Amino acid sequence: MKQKYLINFVCSNNLNSVENIDFEFTIDRNFLPSGTCLIGGVFLVIQDSVFDVAKDSSEVYATCYYPKNKNTDSFGEVDIEAAQKTTYDVIAMLSDKYDLKGTYTTRAATCRPFRTNPEKMK
Repeated sequence: MKQKYLINFVCSNNLNSVENIDFEFTIDRNFLPSGTCLIGGVFLVIQDSVFDVAKDSSEVYATCYYPKNKNTDSFGEVDIEAAQKTTYDVIAMLSDKYDLKGTYTTRAATCRPFRTNPEKMK
C-alpha cells in the first residue's frame, strides 16, 4: 500500500508554531499504522489519518516531539534553533539511511499559533 506520511516535527512548546518543520514522503508498506509508530527509530504519534483500502493508498498524519524533547532545559524552555537543527539532522538521517525521498517545509510566518487551554481539557 502506498502511504504518504505528513510529519509535524515540533520545535517549540506550541504544536502549531511557525517554528515547526513539516516533512512529507511516500513509501510502500503492507501494514496500516495506528496510534503510534516508529520510522527509522523516530517515535511518531499518529492522528486523523486517512486509509483507503480500495484505492490501496493512505495519508498518515503524524507528530514527532523528539526535537522539542531533546532540546528542553530543566525549566521546560525549548531552544528552538537547536530543535530545528535536530529536525534537519533527523530528516537527513531518514533520507540517507532509509532512502526516503521527500520534502520538508518551514511554516509560513502568517500561520496562526494554536495553544490548548489545559483547563478546558478537564
